[in-house]
Amino acid sequence: MGWHEDRFTQSHGKIRLDCVSCARPMFFPPSKLGKYKTCSDQCRIAESEKAREARRKECLTCKKIFYPRTTQIAAGTGLYCSHKCSSGTRVAASKTPEAIEKRVASYKQSMEAGKFKHPTGEDHPTWKGGKEAFLQRRKESGKAAKQLRDYRKRNPEKVREFTLRRKSKKLGRLPKGTIKKIGASQRWTCVVCRCDISSGYHVDHIIPLAKGGKHEPTNIQLLCPSCNVRKSDKDPISFMQEKGFLL
Repeated sequence: MGWHEDRFTQSHGKIRLDCVSCARPMFFPPSKLGKYKTCSDQCRIAESEKAREARRKECLTCKKIFYPRTTQIAAGTGLYCSHKCSSGTRVAASKTPEAIEKRVASYKQSMEAGKFKHPTGEDHPTWKGGKEAFLQRRKESGKAAKQLRDYRKRNPEKVREFTLRRKSKKLGRLPKGTIKKIGASQRWTCVVCRCDISSGYHVDHIIPLAKGGKHEPTNIQLLCPSCNVRKSDKDPISFMQEKGFLL
């Protein structure tokens, strides 16, 4: 609600202003001009409710009563109570033949003006040589080596699985997590001498590859380095008999 000069009067060096709700006169110093419009909390609440009712609208989709913001009303929007109610109308409006024709014409105009032509590759001002140059810079700066060291340190079991390859003898790779699962099932102890292998172990094929053993989880066991070296490519039963475990 606007303020009019004829509503103000001078009284004892103060400015008189009537309450916008109950018309009760109020007196303020000139520095407070325009700060207060009501004389009490009751009038302020009543005026707020009155302004809110002035914004009362009915949703065009679901007919629900809602109160849009004053900025929405000033902009000519605030016709729907929610995004869900307005989406159907907006989508339908965007699919009309006129809207589609307008979008196509605008796109063609932009293409002719060269708005969508962006420099790529060597023509781009920030071009630095592409993927190969990027990898070379990482290698020269030492970032690639540091990343590899950190990965090997965080994933010792995975590294062990990746390195378990013997040319012309091993086929494929062990499933991910195989070494870790086998170690947990053995409680990280050597299956022969029962010593702790959590700090170091060898991955052994129960039936050696040289004797027809397969490179698969059911043929894998973890031994301490000493037992694995002694076992070598011996038959598992013969080796255990040598150790005195089988008669």
